[in-house]
Amino acid sequence: MTRKCVSLILLMILIRITTAWAATPEFSIRYYDKKIYYPESPIQIKVILSNPDSKPISFKIAENRTFNFLFTLKTLKNESLSPSRDYLINYNSNDPAYYRMVTLEPGEEFGFILDLGSFVNVNDAGVYILEGEFFSDLNNKSTNGIESNKLSLTIRPGMYASTYSEEIDQETGDILNMENLPPDEVVEYMLRGRQKNQWNKFFLYIDMKDILLQNDMIRRQFEKMSEEEQHIALDKYKEELQSGRMPENQSIVEIPQEFDILQTSYNSHEATVIVREVFQNIGFREIKKYTYYLHRYDNIWKINRYEVKNVGTE
Repeated sequence: MTRKCVSLILLMILIRITTAWAATPEFSIRYYDKKIYYPESPIQIKVILSNPDSKPISFKIAENRTFNFLFTLKTLKNESLSPSRDYLINYNSNDPAYYRMVTLEPGEEFGFILDLGSFVNVNDAGVYILEGEFFSDLNNKSTNGIESNKLSLTIRPGMYASTYSEEIDQETGDILNMENLPPDEVVEYMLRGRQKNQWNKFFLYIDMKDILLQNDMIRRQFEKMSEEEQHIALDKYKEELQSGRMPENQSIVEIPQEFDILQTSYNSHEATVIVREVFQNIGFREIKKYTYYLHRYDNIWKINRYEVKNVGTE
């Protein structure tokens, strides 16, 4: 009886493992932090693998993502753009694929961000169709990849150098990247950037769309715009903030002479940071209390709303 029970348990485990391997995840893609793109500008893609089934599924994820993913970018004439040099090197490499097993329970998702430039050369302006394939068996030379949804990609003509300069840390020369900072450090980073008049650092952790749409009238106008018109409106808003021409929503760009973070509270998705900020005026100093509200997007805290109260003078 005992042997039969053990055999039955082993059989059930084997069936569970086999079923997990037989099923495949659902593969979808979207743009991460979408903006107006120019030739050779960074294009970040959020890839999501999900389990819509009622049973667990398992698959391999390689350290070198080339083994798992293929992205094709086609013109409206159905002509494919050439793969990047890095992709070709990895594709033709005979190095072993180091990987880890990922198991998704029903309803779970697994996602991360990939740079499209690591897979495809995007050198010319135009309108393209982007599609991805996921290879759960790490065999990117096979034809049995799991296809993703399709995305439209518009590359606008223009000088990329000026756009690229916005991505550079002027103090170190490094490319600015958002990091998984706690909410109080995000607010401090933003305020330090404003004190140094470094607009790229100031804007890095601010959700400009949410800040702009605090105004109900602007929100109604914004919702009627096309996606490209919305991106243009956001860029114009940032330019007007920098020039000081905005009559509303401008107090966030005032430069504090000094500041002190008084209180931070947060849960897994929402945070509140209260800051005492001091502004120098002619003959006196003005004190204000700023309350910054943050939301967590893909493990990154971003400021999406704020309130200001006058405290007094000294």
